Amino acid sequence: MANIVKKAPSGFDFMVKVPQSFTHRRTDLDQDAAAFSEAIKPFEESGKLSGLLAQYPYSFKFSQDALDYIAICRDQVSPNQLYVEFRHSGWANRAMYDRLKSEGIGYVCVDEPDLPGLLNPDLFATTETGYIRLHGRNKEQWWDGGALRYDYYYSPEELKQWREKIEKIKEKVKALYVFFNNCHRGSAAKNALEFMKLVGL
Repeated sequence: MANIVKKAPSGFDFMVKVPQSFTHRRTDLDQDAAAFSEAIKPFEESGKLSGLLAQYPYSFKFSQDALDYIAICRDQVSPNQLYVEFRHSGWANRAMYDRLKSEGIGYVCVDEPDLPGLLNPDLFATTETGYIRLHGRNKEQWWDGGALRYDYYYSPEELKQWREKIEKIKEKVKALYVFFNNCHRGSAAKNALEFMKLVGL
């Protein structure tokens, strides 16, 4: 972790994923939170840590108990900012939005295939920071392809659609992060460079 921080230029922001014990197993939180807190100290001490990402699986469905659990996760990583990513479409509701906003937990907007049960790519923020993760739209590989689900390359037209979404929200947030997770064959890096040029960076 310390070496990663040293290699990053000044002004570089990190978003670090929390352990799967938080999001998938949902056990041993106290023990893993202590180890995780120690691991991310180089990021914190450098001032380059902008937040932590909790990516919950499709099997993690909306409920009041699930919302309460997310608040517990937030408390475990406090005072760092927590952002949560959902996969199941059941999370797209007002109760989720209101709870995350009141708890100061960031919502992660996802771009993924247009398949039943998955979230739509609706861009909004529950904190002063917007957060987008683009996973690709590989319908054929999404459910059974394992890591190949992220084998996708965004077309210029698809990137323009996201630029238009960002134009509508940029006045409502102080910062906006866009991550490309379509990681096969360097697609994420290529698309990110294309998108930077598209938005004038």
